[in-house]
Amino acid sequence: MGRVDMLFQGGSATQAQVDGAKLRVNMAEAQLAQAEAAEGLANQNLENSRITSPIAGTVTKRGRGAGAGAVPSWRASPCTPTPGCVRTTG
Repeated sequence: MGRVDMLFQGGSATQAQVDGAKLRVNMAEAQLAQAEAAEGLANQNLENSRITSPIAGTVTKRGRGAGAGAVPSWRASPCTPTPGCVRTTG
């Protein structure tokens, strides 16, 4: 921007060129802000995709395959080991 302003003051650039340069700078700043917002949203979606268990343990068996619907048929107690889950200390 400074270069175009200097050229304008020296008579080597028109007001339209100065205005065009300012418009391009504003558009680039808006695109940067949009990209930063998209990055923040992507990071939040990544964080929301992590599934954690409220109990410590190791999964030893999965009863469903990929894409199968998960419907709770029983409620597990955090103090009782469940089928396919081995309780660890902690």
